[in-house]
Order: sequence, then C-alpha cells, then structure tokens
Amino acid sequence: MCAVLALACAAALLFGEPSRALAAGPCSGKVMYVAAHEDDTLLFQSPQLLEDVRANKCVQTVFTTAGDAGKLGNGGKYWKGREAGAEAAYAQMGAVANTWTHSEPVVNGHKVHLATLSGAPGISIVYLRLPDGGPDGKGFPPMPEPGGPSLTKLWRSVNGGTPAITEIEAVDGSAKYTYSGLVSTLTAMIESFAPLEINTQNYSFPELVGLDHSDHIVTGKFTQVAQLPYAAAHLLRGYQGYENFVAGKSEMAANVTGTQLDDKEDAFFAYTPHDEACGTDEDCEAAPYPEWLQREYVAGKESVPGANAGPSQTVVPGASVQLDGSGSFDPGDTTPTLTYAWIQTAGPKVTLSSPTVAKPTFTAPAIPTTLVFSLKVKNGVENGSHESLAASVAVNVENPPPPPPNNGGGGGGGNPPPPQSPKENIVVKLSKTKVKLVVGKQAKHVVKVIAPGKSRVKCRGQLPKGASCRVNAQGNVVIESSKSVKRTGTYHLVIDFAWQAGTDQRPLTVVFKRPSS
Repeated sequence: MCAVLALACAAALLFGEPSRALAAGPCSGKVMYVAAHEDDTLLFQSPQLLEDVRANKCVQTVFTTAGDAGKLGNGGKYWKGREAGAEAAYAQMGAVANTWTHSEPVVNGHKVHLATLSGAPGISIVYLRLPDGGPDGKGFPPMPEPGGPSLTKLWRSVNGGTPAITEIEAVDGSAKYTYSGLVSTLTAMIESFAPLEINTQNYSFPELVGLDHSDHIVTGKFTQVAQLPYAAAHLLRGYQGYENFVAGKSEMAANVTGTQLDDKEDAFFAYTPHDEACGTDEDCEAAPYPEWLQREYVAGKESVPGANAGPSQTVVPGASVQLDGSGSFDPGDTTPTLTYAWIQTAGPKVTLSSPTVAKPTFTAPAIPTTLVFSLKVKNGVENGSHESLAASVAVNVENPPPPPPNNGGGGGGGNPPPPQSPKENIVVKLSKTKVKLVVGKQAKHVVKVIAPGKSRVKCRGQLPKGASCRVNAQGNVVIESSKSVKRTGTYHLVIDFAWQAGTDQRPLTVVFKRPSS
C-alpha cells in the first residue's frame, strides 16, 4: 500500500503538449513526493509530508501505480477508491474542503491524471496508474505464470534479471511506457517543477524483492535515475517502507509521537475508509499500521549543491577586487563542506589569488572593460561528489567620474576640469543587457550597439542548439531562436567592440524560459 501527493506551487508545472499548468497557488518552496501506492506517503513519508503541507510549501506528489492489487474488475472501483482516499487525506492535511478539479495533461507524450485541490491549488496529485506488481514483483492473475506486468519487470529490461518486460501499460489504457519512457517522463516532471527537495522511497536496496514491497523499491530506483539529469540544486531522500517494522519487531525505535502522531493518524484515517485497511486505532491493533505510523526514517540521501557567484560589481581601473561565492549552498547539509572552482570567461586575463576558495581576489585591469567569472561548487556526500551548475558574475571596470569644477570659493571662473583622453569621452553600451526567449518558438531580437565610429563588433559565447548570435550589416547584435530549442537555461555572451580609441567588451545574457501557461 502506498501514497502519492502532488502539491504544486506558484511556479506552474507545464506538461508537454497541449501545454497546461499542473497547478499554481500562493505557496512557497518546492517539494516533490514520488511513491508507488496511494497510502505510502501517509505511512512512510509523514510527518515530513504534513510539515511541508502546513508550511504552505509547493509540493507535487506522483503516484506511479494504481495500487490496484490485481483488483481490476467492477470498473476499477477498488483503485479509484484509493485515489479518492488519497484526495480525502490531502484535503484533511490542507484543512480545506475535499473538493478537487481533475484534468489529463500530457507529459513527454504520456497522458497522466491530475487532481488539484480547489481550496488550496498548491496541493495536487498526479496519477500514472501503472499496474501494481505485488510485494514480490510478479504481478497479478489472470495473467499466466510468471504473472502480470510490473515495474519490477520493466526495471529488469535494462538492468538485468528475469522475468522482464519492455513495456507497461496503465490499467486504464491511458498510456504505455518503456523503461526510457518512464524515466524521461519522471525527469520532465522534475525539471519542469524544479523542486529543491525530492522525497521518494528506499532506492538503496540491492535486491528488488526483500523486506519492502517491490513497487516501493523500484519506484525509488526509477526516481533516483530520473533525477540524475536534473542539475539544479536539490536534495533527494529515500524513505524506509515496510522494513520500518517487520515480523512483529523493529530495530528502529518509534520516533513519531504526541501531536505529530495524532495528526499523522488523522490524515491516514481520512484515507482508510476508501481502502480495505483499518480505519481506527482499535481496528489496527492486529496490523502493522500503528507501528508504521509511529516511525519515519530516511534510508539514504544525496544532494546537488547550488553555486552563487555573488552580485555584479563596478570598480575603478587598478582596484583590488574580491569575488564572493560564500552564498553557495548544499541543500542536503546544513553545514556544507564545498569545494570551489572559479574560472574567468570574458575580459582581459587577470590572476586570481586562488581559484579554489570562496572569496578570491584580483587586481582590476588598468583600462575600462568588463570581466566575467564562472563558479562551480562540489560537495562530498556518502553517495559520491556532485557538481553544481555554473553561476556567473560580471565585474565592470569603469573610470571614475571627473571631479566637480573648482570655482575657487569666490565666484570666479575657477579651474577647468582636467582634459580627458579620447576613450574616456566615449560611451560604449548595448541597448539591452538581457534577452528573453521562449523555448519551442521562433524569435529574433536585435540589440543595438552604441559605440561611436565602431569598426568591428563580435559576439562570443555559446547558445543552445537551434539558437545563434550574429552581427548584422549595421553592426548590431542579432539573437535568433528556432522552434528546435527545447531546454530552458541562462547563457552568458560577451560582445567585443573595436573603434578608433581602442577595444572593449560588454556582457549580454540570453535567457530561454518555458511558455507561460
């Protein structure tokens, strides 16, 4: 038995074509839950789930299976009841009426089922409705031996083992998934929602069948693989399941007590009337549910850190400059030990005091220019070291303004300001420093280059495949994007100028964003 919660937040989650916002609401912070069955998050990932909901975080939960237990007759009454139970539980946790809106967005070419809580649109649930594989992963009759389809068999199609299948179909016929199709669909949801935390089931089991339900184990493993391409800073947690309390005993002490336990039970008991599980404390006395409700343990975690290269700076030629990467962080560690890697990506070459410390220093060039630096950080965790995305910062080197005229205090003509060099009288700039484009749409932006007597303009830097930077006959910069651009991201270009007084550079940021819902 397992649960899935989807609480989506203020940033809309877009699900392929047709584009549709998964959910949007006045919530903050992003947490995604991925579980196999409709009661799993209630039993094994709470009170963390409760705290996230009540802290008004944006939470999105994905149920991978229908939790049907092979009971597919009677129009799917059993598994549909479990979905209704999940919705009742989340409404109870959100302290709003149990009223939901339902839709069927398309993610990575696969139709999924979305329920959004009307009174709290930051809470939503996504159902994939794949077949329950049973505790041993064999699937259920009426399929002949070795049984019906299961996530365990799909996992084996790539990772080895028998029996294996190459495709699995949702119990309602809404979608079919290969191994890569399921992974890429989960990845698409993760990247679109962009959570800081992903909470799933215990993916650390070496075997697919053992102390925990096979659907739990494989859902955790699929989630662990799916989040690997997601390079933004995030924390992945895998929660223990049945192994919390097995064969009437547990090596794990009860750690959910008092008000937390009461609230956790209230949410679970809002679910149980829709399932065949127990509905009250008395009904549960002979079952493992009380022991599971009294425990919540993280079996393993891994995290990707986030780099922060600090704010842009404007300094005078020859100044001592300090970069600041101290805002970098590791969401999986409150006292992170990070390693730093600074590189210079634009401007006249300068020498950093150390490229591997949080706050390196350097001496600014003697002429006006723009320098750009990139920072990546790595963490050290049990499951290996993970590197952040690059963060960039610009340092603009500019001459100081001329001193005000000295009138001598007597109203006379005073001393004239000192003469300036030709280059100090020249204003060099771009008409805009940031261009915003939408992935999947054709567009062209012209950025005017403002520089007297310009004789050469060049564009340096990389853009995604399908986008380009060029200079037109008028010496202006043209940013073009085709429909083939699919990935969002921020790209930093450098525009080189040459004119009669010398050379200069200016940074130009190009941002590819998702279509608005």
